[in-house]
Amino acid sequence: MRTYQSFKIYISIREHFKNKKYDYFEKRGKHFLNSPQKFEQVKPHELKLYEKYAREYNDNVRNFYVANFVDNRPIRWIGDLDTDYAHNVYMDFIKFRQAPTRYFKNSVAEIVEYLNAENITFKKFLLSGSGFVLTNVHTMNILNQLTNLSSNAKRDPLYNDKFFKLEKYAKFVSINSLDEYSHILKDTLKHLKT
Repeated sequence: MRTYQSFKIYISIREHFKNKKYDYFEKRGKHFLNSPQKFEQVKPHELKLYEKYAREYNDNVRNFYVANFVDNRPIRWIGDLDTDYAHNVYMDFIKFRQAPTRYFKNSVAEIVEYLNAENITFKKFLLSGSGFVLTNVHTMNILNQLTNLSSNAKRDPLYNDKFFKLEKYAKFVSINSLDEYSHILKDTLKHLKT
């Protein structure tokens, strides 16, 4: 992968998660900020980072950027990704993608255990942006199918940035068997006290 490709993908993914009007898939990754002219204006130390990520993650650089933009910390510039934490976020993302059902089941069980201990409702937990975003996206997709959560959540004051990020990320997630995830979620939520 070339440095320019890494730059283009970063800009498009960043805009997808920060701009309500921009959709990475509808625009096929094209954005006026990732043009060759804009690339020529990139500072040398930033170019080195785009090159580093292109070399290190190669064809998975998009997944590296996506995993980190959905994480619950701000990314102000490309250098914010030059950390062990960013790499670990990516590795968790890959683990999830390799065994999503098992990861989802374990994550939901941990969430229920936490909610019972803290006496927090499941809806409040989801809308707070806590927990692993991949689990939340699957859960939101399931609940949206079952209860039309999306329209109800948009009226909730907690909606703001958190649900927006989940909606944006959901476009990168494919659920092979909604029934399987739904069954796991329903079965695990039976153990929820609140």
